[in-house]
Amino acid sequence: MEENRNLSKEQMIHTFELFLLRAGYIIIELTHEKTCKNFYDLVARKENKDLLIHFSIRNIGSAFLPYDKTVLRIQTGPIDQNLLPENKTNEISVLIGVTVSSDKEILAIWNAFYFTGHKTNRSCYLSDDSFKEAINKGKSRSSYSDTPVYVSDDSHFSETIEMYIEENKI
Repeated sequence: MEENRNLSKEQMIHTFELFLLRAGYIIIELTHEKTCKNFYDLVARKENKDLLIHFSIRNIGSAFLPYDKTVLRIQTGPIDQNLLPENKTNEISVLIGVTVSSDKEILAIWNAFYFTGHKTNRSCYLSDDSFKEAINKGKSRSSYSDTPVYVSDDSHFSETIEMYIEENKI
C-alpha cells in the first residue's frame, strides 16, 4: 500500500457517510455507544427501506509483520458479542477500516462477529492485493486467515454493502 493519510474519527465517519450517500442512502440518524461500547449506530434509508448499521471505525495501516510486509490491518478493542445484534437484511454489525491513498478513499468491511469474545485488542487483516484491486477495479472481496473482507471505493459501495448483507445475514 502506498503511504496513506490517517484521518480523525470525525473524518472517518464523514467518509463513511459520504460512501452511503453516493450509494443512494439517506442518513437518518447517527448515535454513539447506544448498542455497544466503541460502536456507532447509523440509520440509513434507501428506496424506503431502513438499514441500521452498528459499526466501529478505524484507520487502515500496516500490520507490521516482519515476515510479510504486504499485510494491512485495523485494530479493535474488546467487543461484547451479547450486545451486538445479528446481521440481518435490515441490520448489520461491522468493523470498518478507512484509508485515503493517492487521493482515493477506500473502505474495508469485516463482520464484527469474527472478532468478539476477547479481552484484549484484535487485528482485522487484509492483503495489499485486495487493497490494490479496490483501487484499480473499484472493489474486492477476499479473505485473510479465513476471514472475509469487503473492500471498496465510493463508486462501488452499493454493490459491496449488498454483497456483505447477502453473505452475512442470519
